[in-house]
Amino acid sequence: LGSSLVRVPADNVKQKVQAGLFGNTFEAIVGIHRTQGLRGFFVGFRATMMREMPFSVVQFTIWEDLKRRLSLRYNRRLNAWESGLCGSIAGAVAAAMTTPIDVLKTRQMIGEAKQDEG
Repeated sequence: LGSSLVRVPADNVKQKVQAGLFGNTFEAIVGIHRTQGLRGFFVGFRATMMREMPFSVVQFTIWEDLKRRLSLRYNRRLNAWESGLCGSIAGAVAAAMTTPIDVLKTRQMIGEAKQDEG
């Protein structure tokens, strides 16, 4: 939750610049604040929370399970790179499973900005 208080406004700015709604980061910050106030930076907050919770549960569950299984298989503690590889696989699976929620979040962030322009 705490990190989302920083991540959601940053995602809002990034998504709007990438969608071509603003020319650069500074223009996006000024434009969002001018048209929507501080609330505009938190559009998509609920959708982000809906994505973050299942993502974290899936990622950490798979990561810990993969580390446990490999550790048992090789009868030793994993190296940092092996643990990192397990984390990468877990993150990829979690991302694939939560992509529909991420699309919803992005559409909320971009959609509200397009409505303000029109």
